[in-house]
Amino acid sequence: MSASISLRIDDSKRSLIDRAAAIVGTNRTAFILNNAMKAAQDVILDQTLFQVSDEKWNDFVAALDAPPDQNFVKFMNKQDPWGK
Repeated sequence: MSASISLRIDDSKRSLIDRAAAIVGTNRTAFILNNAMKAAQDVILDQTLFQVSDEKWNDFVAALDAPPDQNFVKFMNKQDPWGK
């Protein structure tokens, strides 16, 4: 099953899309669809829970619970150059 999507855009934006589509060797519809799908997947992946093994989770928690590295402490306690 397929459905249509209608867009109203100004000529300069359509020309830009057409130019980019031509560069990658596709048509306007395929270019818009491919890039919209990539953007949609990125948004969804940014909000998706990821799973790790128990071992990796324990390593992660241990790293969070460990005292900070002294170089990190020195860095965080350094005065900002713009805060003088």
